[in-house]
Amino acid sequence: MKEKNIGAAYEMYFDMVYRICYLYMNGCGADSEDACQQVFLKYMEHGGGFDSGEHEKAWLIVTARNECKKQLKHWGGTLRESEAVI
Repeated sequence: MKEKNIGAAYEMYFDMVYRICYLYMNGCGADSEDACQQVFLKYMEHGGGFDSGEHEKAWLIVTARNECKKQLKHWGGTLRESEAVI
């Protein structure tokens, strides 16, 4: 996949992916940004091959959802530093 296409996809879909992550991460901006970054890293690793723009969009939605679920599962058993009671 060309760098130009990655940049175009980032510009086109970043807001959508971030909003999905923000909802899954219960409004935590930092965690939403982390998940969003991971989604676009996976997008770069995927290397394209989408049938259409709708296929690309659907792939990003599913990947965002799965990444958020993975991160929530990871943090489920521990208390994050930002949530620690002093």
